[in-house]
Amino acid sequence: MLSLKKLGALSATAAIIAAAALTATPAQAAGEFGSLVTINPSGGTSETDGLKIEIAGGQMQIFRGGNEQLYSGSPSPDSSNACDMYNYFTVAISATAPAIIGCPYYGNSAPNEVLWASGTITSNLSAGDKDGTVTLTLVSNDVVPGKAVTLEVLYTYVYPNPYVDIQTTLTVPDGIAPGFSSAKLYWNVDATIGGNDESDQIAGTLADGSEITGVVASDKSAIEAFNQLPGQNLNSWAGYYTCPWDYSGSDPADCPSSQDAWSYNGTNAPDGISTNTGIDNGWGVQAPDVTAVGTSVNSWRAYFVSCLDSSLTALQCLDESTKPKLPNTGVDAGVIAGTVGGAVALAFVGIALVAIRRRASA
Repeated sequence: MLSLKKLGALSATAAIIAAAALTATPAQAAGEFGSLVTINPSGGTSETDGLKIEIAGGQMQIFRGGNEQLYSGSPSPDSSNACDMYNYFTVAISATAPAIIGCPYYGNSAPNEVLWASGTITSNLSAGDKDGTVTLTLVSNDVVPGKAVTLEVLYTYVYPNPYVDIQTTLTVPDGIAPGFSSAKLYWNVDATIGGNDESDQIAGTLADGSEITGVVASDKSAIEAFNQLPGQNLNSWAGYYTCPWDYSGSDPADCPSSQDAWSYNGTNAPDGISTNTGIDNGWGVQAPDVTAVGTSVNSWRAYFVSCLDSSLTALQCLDESTKPKLPNTGVDAGVIAGTVGGAVALAFVGIALVAIRRRASA
């Protein structure tokens, strides 16, 4: 549901972006963040037809079971506006004159903010556009004259899995800012889990040993979560949706460790969750510090799971969702293997019985 608080923030954000456009380094014309690309355009309508994934302007929308899963004033991302939705990529540059590259989160613009200026998008889809990859590139306005940051985001989806794999390649050029010491990459999400704002938080370890941080519907019917992939070392959080920028609720414990404003200030995200329940939730990721100019790569998995078995815990439900499925079907490969194995076994029994009968009649 669109709250008055969020509605007012949307208007404030639009005003800040418009004002910044008058003073920032000239950006490419509107619409040149690339076109909207949709993976599995006929999906996302039920619990069995996978995720429908829309990508444009550095933003992503997920549809599952007929509901959008990420908050937005409009359901779909806008190819002409990198700040249209609220699953932002933000880069904090620590230097003599620090910079925060990204979007004003709900109208809360950092004093040293640098907006994304332009972008491109390409895709390689298959199986009737049901799965494939989308590569989105964002280029910032200049941090200092002639020096901009580039972020490439690779989205990979295999139908009908309930997750998207995300890989980021951040390029910080030499001379980005006097006194440069580090860069931090954040991805913060405002959740609309199963179409609802309010939810609880979840953290734990899956059966494969990988870590999970995210949010779960109060009735445990739906889960959104970050999944730490092997070899990665990212901080992850879950709590009130404005925690990365400026907590606006009544209980500081809505934020992990009662911390807030890490993206706004360019500090480390708390690696944990709020333990309060039924709050207007968000979740997100921070990549390890980049302490040298050049290119850095990070990867993670984002789950959007429906849990239809009320007897399962949220972690058990996520474990069930990780079982491999046959490409372009919703059927567990293990089930098919068992069925095929059973059929083969029955066939051998049939052959053996025929042979026995033939020997007996001889």
